[in-house]
Amino acid sequence: MKKMALLLWILLAQQTAWAAWVYFDGNYGNALQYYDPNIEVKGKASTLRIFNMLSVKDMVPIYDAGAPKHLRMVLYASELSTYEFNCKDQTIHLKSRTFYNDIDGKFPVLTYKHTDKFIEQGNSDFTKQFIKRKVYPNHDKPLKMMNLACR
Repeated sequence: MKKMALLLWILLAQQTAWAAWVYFDGNYGNALQYYDPNIEVKGKASTLRIFNMLSVKDMVPIYDAGAPKHLRMVLYASELSTYEFNCKDQTIHLKSRTFYNDIDGKFPVLTYKHTDKFIEQGNSDFTKQFIKRKVYPNHDKPLKMMNLACR
């Protein structure tokens, strides 16, 4: 009975946590995007988290030393990205991305951080997402994200 009550409490707590997320964008119909309104501010840096629920599963590369070309692809249905903004310098830096097997973000597949060897040494379009860059006025999504993070 205690185990059932604990399980029920965990499920309710997780639903409450997700309910706090705020709608961000429709991403051209490919995903529903939400942001965490609890934006962390430390000095010049602000951290914003964006959660994407995909309408159709996508694929993400996994570094695998035993696979040809050291990569293999796996399906994911949602992902959580953590961005750091330098509000003064107007830069964006993708710090991490966690990919999930389900659209609710309950079953993680893998997490990449900007400090991972595969990311630091890679030169693919995927790894280039993790490079710190300037946010320009014509960059719609990064500009919208920066406006949230740098209020």
